[in-house]
Amino acid sequence: METINDCISYPLAYIGADSVEMLDKFSIDPRELKKELDGQQATLLK
Repeated sequence: METINDCISYPLAYIGADSVEMLDKFSIDPRELKKELDGQQATLLK
């Protein structure tokens, strides 16, 4: 995570179709997302 955060200047503005969100850190933790997706794939394969 620190590598991603080191490459981005914060605060970062995310501008969506109907909203604007200010971010102080990268909103997704790749390690947590991988754990979650691996768990889902294991469940689907059973």
